[in-house]
Amino acid sequence: MLELAFDSGVADPDVAVRERARLEGALAAALAAEEGGAAAGVAALLAAIGLRPGLMNESYFAEALAFHLAQTYAHLGRSKEMVDCIERSGTLPADGGDLLYPDHVARSLGLFEHREAARVRGVPAFLIASMPRAASTSLTQSLARSLDMPVLRVSLGHFPHCMLAPSWLNSASPGGAVLHDHFGATPENLATLRSCGVSEVFVLVRDPRAAAASVVDFGTSRLDQPIDDAQWTANVLDTYRHLFIPWLEGWIAAANTGDLRVRWIQSRLVRTDLHLVWREMLSALAPLYPSLNSKLDLPPAEVRVNFVHGLDDRWRCRVGERVREEMWAALSPAAIELLELEP
Repeated sequence: MLELAFDSGVADPDVAVRERARLEGALAAALAAEEGGAAAGVAALLAAIGLRPGLMNESYFAEALAFHLAQTYAHLGRSKEMVDCIERSGTLPADGGDLLYPDHVARSLGLFEHREAARVRGVPAFLIASMPRAASTSLTQSLARSLDMPVLRVSLGHFPHCMLAPSWLNSASPGGAVLHDHFGATPENLATLRSCGVSEVFVLVRDPRAAAASVVDFGTSRLDQPIDDAQWTANVLDTYRHLFIPWLEGWIAAANTGDLRVRWIQSRLVRTDLHLVWREMLSALAPLYPSLNSKLDLPPAEVRVNFVHGLDDRWRCRVGERVREEMWAALSPAAIELLELEP
């Protein structure tokens, strides 16, 4: 909120003339200061016009601070503080990670209306924990377009340490959205799922060797200078060992405990037989959401994003035999069986 430091509804012509002159001067000052950046222009305009922060700004900035503190705590792995700050921020879930507070709020409100409309039609919430670079964007956007619902994120932080925000999850759980996140089966996240009454989750998986190579390729493509094969291989092996393997093994362990029903989705099927994946996902939720039964045989509206064919085996040639053996040795028998992997 901003409070005007002057009364713009003046009746005295002389005062009005002076007021107009003052505003013209403020405009000139702002435009001159803008050469130093938009922030400088705003500051000059507020100072020249006489606008001052209203008292209600304090609550706005308190919520904004809590929101950005939550982002920071999530990246530091401090779950308790992150949860507390998200609750104090009063925010709803949006569709992107690490947004600025006003952008997050604006997007979340529009997505809330979209989500409520879908929920009223009997559309459930599809909670998906995805391995990165596993066709997750294509899957979630295809689901969203087919059922006319938004895609939301209910976690903060970075893979594989994304942390679920309970207030966001509770907000989205009643239905009407695809919840697309890369959160792992950590003790904190599993406790959040239990406390929020979530009994099953779809987990999208890909050969972690190919996925790790894809992540490094994606990151390398954003650099000004390419890296040599030796550094590329070292990055892939490090990413594979320290990010992808713990994430995958965590979900395998969670699936074996029996506390949470894990419904596996194979990335290769998203790319080759999306209709089959569509039927399996809708069939899993149809007992509680009968409106889905009429859509089982309808072809989904397929959205292809970041699709690059033929790369699942390209990593083999580039990493070399020794690294291939190290990567194979890091896989558990359960992971090999789940993903039907070969050395």
